[in-house]
Amino acid sequence: KGTSRRLFMGSIGPTLGTKVANYPPCPSPELIKGLRAHTDAGGIILLFQDDQVSGLQLLKDGEWVDVPPMSHSIVVNIGDQLEVITNGKYKSVEHRVVAQTDGNRMSIASFYNPGSDAVIYPPPELE
Repeated sequence: KGTSRRLFMGSIGPTLGTKVANYPPCPSPELIKGLRAHTDAGGIILLFQDDQVSGLQLLKDGEWVDVPPMSHSIVVNIGDQLEVITNGKYKSVEHRVVAQTDGNRMSIASFYNPGSDAVIYPPPELE
């Protein structure tokens, strides 16, 4: 069954995790970094972001682009391990969160990551 699924398994199976974050309003957002620019190390990330307050940005063609808040939506993010397994076909996206003045921003991220002993590599058909 599915090469990516098999590579993610390891001997104990993939890991799942959740992170809940609250970003309070900031009167001087130009003075702080928010959540620094990064890529996610794991596999696939499902992000339920605030549907009212913005703040999530992604790096596209060297420019930071706002990801607008949208009701009833999920942001799907590719992590570093999936980029390796797909031999770069799917890219891990650099992103950050910038502080906002207009209210609390809440987000819930669910992470699907390889098992702790999984060996991550692109399968021969993708080399």
